[in-house]
Amino acid sequence: MLWAATTWFRKGARKGYDMVRTRIARINAFLQEHFAGAQTVQIFNAETKSLRKFQEINADYREANIDTIFYYAVFFPLVDFIGAVGIALIIWYGGYRVMSNTPAHTVLTLGALVAFIQYSGFLFQPIRDISDKYNVLQAAVVASHRIFRTLDLPIAITSPEKPLKSGRVTGHIEFENVWFAYKDDDWVLKDVSFKVEPGQSIALVGHTGSGKTTITNLLMRFYDVQRGRILLDGVDLREWDLKSLRENFAVVLQDIFLFSGTVAGNIRLGRADISDERVRWAAGEVRAEPFIMRLKNGYEAEVKERGAGLSVGQKQLISFARALAFDPAILILDEATSSIDTETEQLIQQAIERVMRNRTSIVVAHRLSTIQRADQIIVLHHGEIREQGTHQELLAIRGLYWRLYKLQYADGSRTERASLPDGEESNIRPAGQMQFSE
Repeated sequence: MLWAATTWFRKGARKGYDMVRTRIARINAFLQEHFAGAQTVQIFNAETKSLRKFQEINADYREANIDTIFYYAVFFPLVDFIGAVGIALIIWYGGYRVMSNTPAHTVLTLGALVAFIQYSGFLFQPIRDISDKYNVLQAAVVASHRIFRTLDLPIAITSPEKPLKSGRVTGHIEFENVWFAYKDDDWVLKDVSFKVEPGQSIALVGHTGSGKTTITNLLMRFYDVQRGRILLDGVDLREWDLKSLRENFAVVLQDIFLFSGTVAGNIRLGRADISDERVRWAAGEVRAEPFIMRLKNGYEAEVKERGAGLSVGQKQLISFARALAFDPAILILDEATSSIDTETEQLIQQAIERVMRNRTSIVVAHRLSTIQRADQIIVLHHGEIREQGTHQELLAIRGLYWRLYKLQYADGSRTERASLPDGEESNIRPAGQMQFSE
């Protein structure tokens, strides 16, 4: 009976604690999101709606706790009840034996019966204590299960046992008939092939979902291709030492991530071999030093979580200084000049030109003005390369790139319809409103 009660409690409590963990995670995610976006919530007068949503999530969490407490509230008294029933049976049967003290029956004295009752109490007391601790154990089991389930996920991207290549690259990149899908056969890239010579700069252009950022992710081997192959210096990425491969890249993203610490620490990013002199040199080269020196304590100025207190342009300049300090062989710029004003863009454009000098560069285009000097522009459409060439060559053929260019530089007072390849159409928006982001 005790075994049956324990099994019932174990199954029910584990399910309940799993539900509690899931719902407290929802509460934490909701609070983090709304604290970070408090200003947006206030601007759109969404406080009441947000509060109502929080109350619903909190109610679910409360109900999950109540369900879990129910199992404990039943299990602990049930253990006491089983112990009491056991003692009652001992008294009933033992008392009968004492009262029936005849030669035909085994002799059982009253003292032996009392001692047996006390021994039974000593037996059930540890069981009661264990039942109390068993509740805590089930909570710990559920928490550890979620952690170990994450830790036990197989690592899909690993270095080969005997890498064919390591060290610094020259920067020769080649995509050979690459097909890639994040899920099943929903292809994001379809038969993509192109070459990049060392020191060249290429730009990836296309509408949202065309596969621009996917190409950069594949190049750094965050994923492996399903068909075809990607060569770096003539060697398949899957044959490279993974750590050595990624040391050749530096990435500047649209959403810059800065860590809590100092400005110098964010440029150095844990690399002990990057000296203070190199940090200052990199910042000076990308025109970040003037604003850094205006900060209190200069390079030792405190940087708050995610760079709070710094403007978008300032954070981007720090990221460019970081990229230059690491001296990568290949530079990836993923919409690095978005969401900034024209004056800051000109400053950052100078930083881009300095960082791109003498290294292979891949630029995911947001504003077409930033990629006109690229050695090669690749126009992607639905995961396929539709056009490829220089800025002037692509404008001359009056294809998809020409239409995208007209969309972005159209007269702000005029709107029109422009047909895209395969009979698709796109609304032309006023200049400065068209964005091509991944």
